[in-house]
Amino acid sequence: MSKVFISYAHVEPDQQLAAKLSHFLEANGFEVFVDSKIRVGQDWVEQIDSQLRNSVYFVVLLSRASVKSDMVRREIAIAYKLRKAHQLAILPIRLGFEEELPYEVGAYLDLIQYVAWQPDEPFDPICRTILASMQKPSGTEAPLSFDPIRFNSSDLDHLKRELARYVGPVARVIVDRAAKKATNWEQLYNSLAAEIPAGDERKRFLAIRRP
Repeated sequence: MSKVFISYAHVEPDQQLAAKLSHFLEANGFEVFVDSKIRVGQDWVEQIDSQLRNSVYFVVLLSRASVKSDMVRREIAIAYKLRKAHQLAILPIRLGFEEELPYEVGAYLDLIQYVAWQPDEPFDPICRTILASMQKPSGTEAPLSFDPIRFNSSDLDHLKRELARYVGPVARVIVDRAAKKATNWEQLYNSLAAEIPAGDERKRFLAIRRP
């Protein structure tokens, strides 16, 4: 039975998704560890370290709160080392968080494909996506169950020109980087919009959305 470690911050909706995903994966034959399973009297740091090193999959819920958590960052660092040793697959989920990751987190996760959940969406689709990824016979580095979209170069050039109105020449770099990670147009636009301060300018940028 494959073991899954779910890393998250103790805030909402992170806790709700962690609980939902844990129950969903267990119902489908996986052994899941979340820190709420640590019993009274156990050394929680030792337990977390042991459980993580014995897991096959590391699911990390990335939110504004979790990327600031020292414990989540520590778990990501350990998971990355295990991934480099081909002992574990990392499956990131962004929870309404499309901003650039802090350096300490991005250094480990920026090149790993993620899925995104938005606050107005149910949890079930994300749970099914993670399950499908784990069920693929692709070795320890299980790809997520979708392929990143191939964006048309002319559309990306249009985006670069539009974004440059708000952030300047760096727009070209920002768009190229975001296009490598986004899995659909909505995710790409939301990621780019996060580079613009909230307000009328961000709304004007989102209004030019094409597809």
